[in-house]
Amino acid sequence: KLTSISESTFSGCTGLLSISIPEQITTIGRSAFSGCTGLKSVTIPESVTTVEKVAFLDCTGLEKVNYTGTVEQWCRINFVYDHDRMYVIECGTSNPLINGHNL
Repeated sequence: KLTSISESTFSGCTGLLSISIPEQITTIGRSAFSGCTGLKSVTIPESVTTVEKVAFLDCTGLEKVNYTGTVEQWCRINFVYDHDRMYVIECGTSNPLINGHNL
């Protein structure tokens, strides 16, 4: 069973307009969608627990990110941001998208 979107899988697919990531996916790999300039919307299921570095870098057309889980689940997603270290958003009472730039 496929559980991750590998590194650079869709990188540079400028014709990709939207993506609904399947429910069984737990990891979005490094640069998985980087350079997808036509990408306008992404739906991320609650099953995703890790988003690796620059997964959505240079997706300049991205307007909407839908997350199917709760704010609490979003806050537990590990965002890899530097030298493959993990970063967990600690929402508390703050904005859960405060570290969205790490996408």
